[in-house]
Order: sequence, then C-alpha cells, then structure tokens
Amino acid sequence: MKQKGLLKDLFQLNLGVLFISTSGVLGRYIEMPVLITIGLRGLFAALILYGLCKWQKIDLRIDKKDRTTVLLGGVLLGIHWATYFYALQLSNIAIGMLSLFTYPAITAILEPIMLKTKMQPFHLVLVVMVLLGVYFLVPDFDIENSNLKAVGFGILSAISYSFRNVMMKTKVESYNGTMLMVYQLIAVAVVFCPFYFILDS
Repeated sequence: MKQKGLLKDLFQLNLGVLFISTSGVLGRYIEMPVLITIGLRGLFAALILYGLCKWQKIDLRIDKKDRTTVLLGGVLLGIHWATYFYALQLSNIAIGMLSLFTYPAITAILEPIMLKTKMQPFHLVLVVMVLLGVYFLVPDFDIENSNLKAVGFGILSAISYSFRNVMMKTKVESYNGTMLMVYQLIAVAVVFCPFYFILDS
C-alpha cells in the first residue's frame, strides 16, 4: 500500500516538473498577446479544477474574511504569469526562467516581514548570491537592452509569486489547496479575459 502511494506521489511530482519545464517554451512561442494568453489560461484551468473539485466532492465554501486575501492572491498569480511570459518573449528562455527563480530568495526576505518569523542569517547569504547571479545575467545595464528588460520582468514575476505564496501560506492550513486555486484562477480570468475584446489577438 505504501509503495502504491509512493508511486502516485512520484507520478504527480514528475507530471508537475513536466508542466513547469514546458511553460518556458509555450510562453516564448505562443503568438497571442500575453494578457489574452494569461486570461484564457486562467479560465480553462479554473474550469478544469472546478470539475476536479466537484468530482472529488471538495467543499468550495470559503469564509468571508478570507475571500479578499485569496482573490488578491489570484491577481498576484496573474501578474506573475504575465510578467514571466513578457520576460520570455523579450529574451531567451534561460534568462526568463533564471530571473523568475530568484523567488526563493525573495520569499526568504518576505516571510519574516509578513509572517513575523525569525530571519535566518543563511537566507541573507542566499539573497547576496542570487543578486550576484542576476548581475552576471545582464552585464550591460542599458535600459534599451532587451536582456535587462527580460530580467526586470522576471524579477517582478518572482516578487509577485513570492508575495502570493507568503499570503496563501496561512490559508492552505485551513482550506483545500485545489479549491483555493480555483478561486485564484477565477480572479486571473476576470482580470485578464477582458483584454480579449480590447487587444488584437
């Protein structure tokens, strides 16, 4: 029984890695405007996860006091996706993904501030190392440099993602994670889908 559970966890982990690894390629080469892509992505994902919640009989109720935080988390998720896709389109996939993955260092700074936890000295060392890495990504700090713009969007994506993760950390203890994601994806769809009627697709 334990082996069956382990295989299931490994399958889900590898499936998640597959989806993450393909996001860079898809974000780079999708020809639709970024904001429309993000809106449709949020809409389709919300419908799929909503169906999954109904199938698994997951309670979709959420306390009124938590709704603002969860929906704001969704808006931040949409900003994270949009800025990440812009970073990918401005430069190459490697720079877009590397600048995004500064988020663990950003999270290490935000968590003690937002959750009133103790700052670990090692985390400060990590932040310095990440900043050095970002510096070497863009040796030419010219505002017209597309690589610099890509790193800027990538770091903004990382900041949005970190804020969202820290905000939601207290909520995942009280609610099902899939259910929370449904509400966040609805927020993404509501904010970004109107661009379908504004921008040329």
